[in-house]
Amino acid sequence: MDPKAKPVLVTGATGYVGGRLVPQLLHAGYRVRALGRSVGKLKGRPWGSHPLVELAQGGRSGL
Repeated sequence: MDPKAKPVLVTGATGYVGGRLVPQLLHAGYRVRALGRSVGKLKGRPWGSHPLVELAQGGRSGL
């Protein structure tokens, strides 16, 4: 099985490390599931509409 067939989950995709890791993974041909507190912020990233990216919202709410 091709290891690039399943998405790589990157938590904190709008943060310093995650925001730099996502484009590197995409450039290498990986599918990426980018997790952040705001899908709007994820969509605003240069890679936010890349065909190999799936955006997901998660995080703490109500605390």
